[in-house]
Amino acid sequence: MTQFEDDVATRELHMLTIDNGVLYHAMASDFGTTTTESGSTFNRFRAVSPWGDVQQALGSSLGPVVAVTAVARPRMISVFFVTQGTDSRFRLFHTVRQSQGRTWRPVDDVLALTGGTPSTMQFDVAAGTCPLFGEEATGATGSVDELVYVMFQPDRKMLLGRVVSTPRQWNNSALNGIWSPLSDVTTLMATTSDTTRNHRLETLWISTRPFTDNAMPPP
Repeated sequence: MTQFEDDVATRELHMLTIDNGVLYHAMASDFGTTTTESGSTFNRFRAVSPWGDVQQALGSSLGPVVAVTAVARPRMISVFFVTQGTDSRFRLFHTVRQSQGRTWRPVDDVLALTGGTPSTMQFDVAAGTCPLFGEEATGATGSVDELVYVMFQPDRKMLLGRVVSTPRQWNNSALNGIWSPLSDVTTLMATTSDTTRNHRLETLWISTRPFTDNAMPPP
């Protein structure tokens, strides 16, 4: 099964894992036909790289990694990871692994770029691609040009940020660039006065929306 902007000839499967605070990456590639001993054929990845230390590949020692998420994009993968520094504070970093040359882009300190500050409490991160605000996702012809990420904690504290391709001056902010200011979206989570029904936020996923910004609910 192929997916949006999936090129079978250059298809890759990226894998990330954390072990004792070290973030590792491996990749399966060379997708094609394989023949079994019985003579039957099927398609699979025919090569898998060894696990590699991501911070070592970046040439940066940023502290133990406590959380990671990744977003597959055409010919690259965006990786957000949370570390705990020597001051015990938690920070969010972003890097991109390019398919061409199989290199890592220099790491971005997300909180420093967005006007945020390191957290004294550990948090998790989720990310996904979305059409630019005001545009509609229309499958193969849609515009998927914005990366959205959310930092969240089990107590439902949620901060949202956006990354765009073209630098801009962000409204009501002194920031100019591809990184938006952080927005507190905690209140968007549904709550109730019945505290027994307010569960902790353990997992969060971000997916592309299949509707316009001004879409109205059905009657």
